[in-house]
Amino acid sequence: MRLLIVALISALLGGGWYLAKKGFGRQWRLRVVEELRKRGVEASVRRLTLDPFHGLVAQDVRIYDYKHRENTIARISEVALDINYAALLHHQPFINALDVRNAQLTLPLAETKDKPNQAQLKNFRAHIYFPPEQIYVSQAEGLLCGVRVSVTGRCRRAT
Repeated sequence: MRLLIVALISALLGGGWYLAKKGFGRQWRLRVVEELRKRGVEASVRRLTLDPFHGLVAQDVRIYDYKHRENTIARISEVALDINYAALLHHQPFINALDVRNAQLTLPLAETKDKPNQAQLKNFRAHIYFPPEQIYVSQAEGLLCGVRVSVTGRCRRAT
């Protein structure tokens, strides 16, 4: 019995280490990307890991222009995902919120001949919630051309 308990604890610790260092497989990353697409966010995730303090963490995330996927809007080093695990198991919408840290955003601007058509937002941090049919941004802040900006807002899905 003791040997079984030691083996079970060792397996749990080994599995936790593997998920923290190596991450989840491609199937799980694609599932997160598909869920974000359903919420109106076109993204790619290079790595999905389990952090003991932050939970499920997507690393090296790229956010694309919804209409022109070749245009990268944001590069984010880490995004902590607030997941509803019961909804995940029942194949329902499972991402409740995102916690964005240390993002570099490229904001597309109107094109002109003399000026570049994009601005850089650095050190971006935000909490993004997904109520039904909405995207709610709270506590968003970053550096835009050396000026600290802070934003909150809500975007509703057009029907």
